[in-house]
Amino acid sequence: MKRFLTMVLMLCLCVGLCAGCAQNQQPDPQKPENGTLTAEELEEFQAMFTPGSWYSQATTSSYTSPKDIDLHHLFYDGIGFYGLLYGHTYLTDRERAYLTSLDPESVMQYFRAPRQVMDAVLKEYFGVSLAETNQVGLSKFIYWAETDSYYVAHTDTRMTSVTLTGGERAEDGTVTLRYDGGVIVLIHHDGHDTAEYTVHSHQCG
Repeated sequence: MKRFLTMVLMLCLCVGLCAGCAQNQQPDPQKPENGTLTAEELEEFQAMFTPGSWYSQATTSSYTSPKDIDLHHLFYDGIGFYGLLYGHTYLTDRERAYLTSLDPESVMQYFRAPRQVMDAVLKEYFGVSLAETNQVGLSKFIYWAETDSYYVAHTDTRMTSVTLTGGERAEDGTVTLRYDGGVIVLIHHDGHDTAEYTVHSHQCG
């Protein structure tokens, strides 16, 4: 059965969701203790966070709702290494000429993100369409109606990787994953759906 995954980056103030930040809370005697994930289980989750994956890229900005994800951060490298999964995502000569006409002096590289592909990624991994987002960071792109695509220019990359260091699974199916930058909480829904919350723990003590 296919899982539907939604990624939401939450701040450390949301300590109620962050098991790693609840060090001072006393365990509820009526609830069983969380079970530590085995090395095999942790490896399965780690496979979701390969460098450049949408799961890893979703940890590059802070937001409390999928609608508020920073689209500029998420699609900073266009469609990245996943272009072949969505068809042609490379610049054509006509596109390059158009973008050059906007800034003839620019020496930066342009990255392309077709609107339909952005929409597909957001729906698959976050459960919202591009139109349903609050379009945070979208103004930093160049949109060309002729190709129905967004373009961004820069000389660096924001490809991110996440290395998991441990995790626990609660009775209700919630999984807390720890990594070197914070805590990720996976919440099970409807027996198969999974919503994913990423919580930075830099200030959690």
